[in-house]
Amino acid sequence: MSQYKDILNHLQSGKKLTRLDALNLFDCINLPARVHEMNNNGHNVVGDMIKVGKKKKEVKLYEIK
Repeated sequence: MSQYKDILNHLQSGKKLTRLDALNLFDCINLPARVHEMNNNGHNVVGDMIKVGKKKKEVKLYEIK
């Protein structure tokens, strides 16, 4: 399966995804590009900034709405 389909299936199953998750799970180094493709194909994938870790670093968490 392609990265696009793998990531889309992951998101459609109700799971969320960060860029680091996409790299580790799907060897995808450019998640925003895949998200852009999905949105252009009619999927409503959105990203929200969240704070993680002790230093409260902000990362973007993607999900289908």
